[in-house]
Amino acid sequence: MPSGDDFDKLTAALFNKDWDVFLTFFTFPLAVHSSEGLFVFKTPRDLIAVCTQYVDKIRSQNVHTLKSKVVAQEIPRNRRCRIWRNIYHDAGTDAPFRVSRAVMYCRALTQNACKIDMIEYTERAFPSVLQDYRTNVVHRVFA
Repeated sequence: MPSGDDFDKLTAALFNKDWDVFLTFFTFPLAVHSSEGLFVFKTPRDLIAVCTQYVDKIRSQNVHTLKSKVVAQEIPRNRRCRIWRNIYHDAGTDAPFRVSRAVMYCRALTQNACKIDMIEYTERAFPSVLQDYRTNVVHRVFA
């Protein structure tokens, strides 16, 4: 199963819009659940569109670094596990950290590699990103 370093790479790839690296962490279709509902990203292009909007939004809020921390990991069963992860958005000394909290539902590929099948956000630092994203490429399952 992955280490905290893997999620550091994922977070850095997101913030730097390094989509080739970023996409290696996911399977498609990718389900993302949050308080706004369940969204299904059918293709990598769909996910990149929302993630680009997210990165642009957090940068417009003066976030200059993202840090990721794995806070818990379930013991794998049948090559699957859940990983609880916090993402800290740092906008400098004058602003408090904003935190997103998520549960990653992962499937093991090898001893040290996994893919994320689903993400459940329990807290989102910038909840408006999914609300603002209104196109046909993301299938909203329920509200």
